[in-house]
Amino acid sequence: MRRPWIYTTLALALGSAWLGAHVRLEYSATGQKLYWPSPGGIPIVINSDGSADIPDPSDELAVRSGLTTWNNVPGTTASFASPSLSTRTDWETESVRLVLFDENNSSGFFPNGSGIVAITPVLFFTTGQIIDADVLYNGRQFQFTTEGSPGRFDVEDVGTHELGHLLGLDHTGWAGGTMFPFVDPTVILHRSLSLDEVRGLQHVYPSGSYGRITGVVERASDSSPVSGAHIVAVDSSGRTAAARISNGSGGFSLESLASDTYTVYATPWEGPVSAANLGTQTLIQTDFESTLFGSIAVTAGQAVSLGTVQVGADVSTSLGRTTDILPLRAVAGSSTNLVLRGTGLSAGSTLTPSDPAVTINVTSWSGSMVSFSATVPAGAIPGHVGLTATDASGNTSILPAALEITPVDPTVNQIVPATINEDGGTALTISGTDFQPGSRVIIGDQIYIDGAGATVTPTQITLTAAATLVGLHDVVVIGPSGVEGRLNNGMIVSGEVFAFPAGGMISGGTQVTLSGASFAGATYTVTIDAVPQAGVVADGPTLTFSTQPVVNPGTGMIEVLANGTPVATGAFTYADKPDPTVVGVDPNDDSERGGKTVSISGTNFTPQTTVYFGADAETGAGGAQSGAVVFVDASLVRAVVPAFSPGLRSILVRESDSGQGDVLPDAFTYKAIPQSSGGGCAAGLTQSAPSWRTVSSNSAWILVLFALLGLRARRLSPSVA
Repeated sequence: MRRPWIYTTLALALGSAWLGAHVRLEYSATGQKLYWPSPGGIPIVINSDGSADIPDPSDELAVRSGLTTWNNVPGTTASFASPSLSTRTDWETESVRLVLFDENNSSGFFPNGSGIVAITPVLFFTTGQIIDADVLYNGRQFQFTTEGSPGRFDVEDVGTHELGHLLGLDHTGWAGGTMFPFVDPTVILHRSLSLDEVRGLQHVYPSGSYGRITGVVERASDSSPVSGAHIVAVDSSGRTAAARISNGSGGFSLESLASDTYTVYATPWEGPVSAANLGTQTLIQTDFESTLFGSIAVTAGQAVSLGTVQVGADVSTSLGRTTDILPLRAVAGSSTNLVLRGTGLSAGSTLTPSDPAVTINVTSWSGSMVSFSATVPAGAIPGHVGLTATDASGNTSILPAALEITPVDPTVNQIVPATINEDGGTALTISGTDFQPGSRVIIGDQIYIDGAGATVTPTQITLTAAATLVGLHDVVVIGPSGVEGRLNNGMIVSGEVFAFPAGGMISGGTQVTLSGASFAGATYTVTIDAVPQAGVVADGPTLTFSTQPVVNPGTGMIEVLANGTPVATGAFTYADKPDPTVVGVDPNDDSERGGKTVSISGTNFTPQTTVYFGADAETGAGGAQSGAVVFVDASLVRAVVPAFSPGLRSILVRESDSGQGDVLPDAFTYKAIPQSSGGGCAAGLTQSAPSWRTVSSNSAWILVLFALLGLRARRLSPSVA
């Protein structure tokens, strides 16, 4: 029996547990913090269908790259295991942590008009232990990309954010944080984590000794506590380093700090992320001015106190709005023209960065907007810099992590050799400029990481190719800030492809699908024994064509050419008999255990006809073969249903001698065998705990949804709310 789910909501998407800068997710009814009881090696499954917008396997690589980003956080016990690929779509199942592109709203989370780009359902006990979490992309209403296609959301940028929710982190008020609750098609900088996410993971799952700054914030006017203030620390290099929110009594604790001297300030939630965006029981008060508290030295392993600090009265100046494309990128060694919106941004005001080495030159104030250039010295430390707007009367507003300082984009000029075999083992040298330590290289379906598979210098990267998907691939170098360089179609990986069906009629006209390669980013032609084939269509994972007539039966060599260059070979058998077809099956269902005898109708069956249930409808791969097939006549065979997983499955017939075959998609239904539940429904929010988890008997299952919204996507589609 399917266990009933209890829905509660959060933040912009729905609304429940408190969010804040690097605050843990919590159950709003009790304040219980959420956590994975065993955070090391959390298994992730990526649905192999990927995004309908992306024809090659780069969407899977982008998700894997996001997993690697979180795995690279030091000083924490949390990590993801190496992800696996699967055709599974049952994200509701508690045993699978699935990453899925929902192209038809099968999840029900993406109704018409939804502004949600992606969502992370998190299922947990009221004790706080996370049971399950999954990442769902809204493929129904939004388009995605891995190569910067205009108007599409970057898969890695979005995925890295959602994986933070899966780990137990909430949204952030940092304009430049990965967990910032808004996304824009032009932004890829959320691929890299801010120190907010790093501190958050170290705080939730610590492995090491860190410092801490505590204090209480109150109003200078009457010494009353300030609830829900955004408390931020800036390190000695001027980079935004840590943040928390004050509790109902004004208390705060900045956690997981490295040894350094920090400047601390409080700022209200009235910019891009406001109280209206937050779903919390904590009272969010914004009736105070952004206020600096001074500097304090911190030593790892020790707690230091600021004591009681005071903020000034509310002011009209406010910096940053949801319509700003954040974070604002500023490139080391150059000047960048930028814009921020807000209120009280009038002539006579000043705009200053938290890093004094960054030069801000304001070109205009218009009350609701400030235009300026940011000049960053060459070699500046990457990271986030806050901006402070101060009007002529001295009223102040601070936008945390408004600027993200990055190196220049790398360039990829050449890879030698440019052609390799699919088996790997070839030493490769990539030449270019501005390669950064910690960079990653993506070729085909492989990721190579600096220090773990690749060696990176500023102008050269060396690596040894792993076994790689056949095809014509871009060579992509992604720096630690998320910026990238790309050599389009820079690498040819040659090897074998597989034909379905593997044989056809000598008279021609057999529709053949090739798989086992990436057929994207090029013009493809196909020959069999040097004879060009007709109707070639490449859609990424597969390539289809129609065979031409031949005189004699036998086996020929398939050759695939991309832009005129050979990239793959395969085999095809011509037979002196017609191709079989499959038309129907009766009965058309059975339990997942199988065992029924069914009648399969069609044409051109022979005593050599074999039957498979659940094979891939395009490639003919996989499936379960029936071990008991009875040939009745050319239009009918009977087969015993083999066991297979529940769902709608294909029926495939194949001639064992020639490889000729046909498939009928979604022709047969495997039904799940009902199982007794580990728990039953109870009143209110309480449900008995599953038998496989040792928790108190009054624990509840709660599903909380954490969404990434694309409010600025309304510029792309009027249907977005």
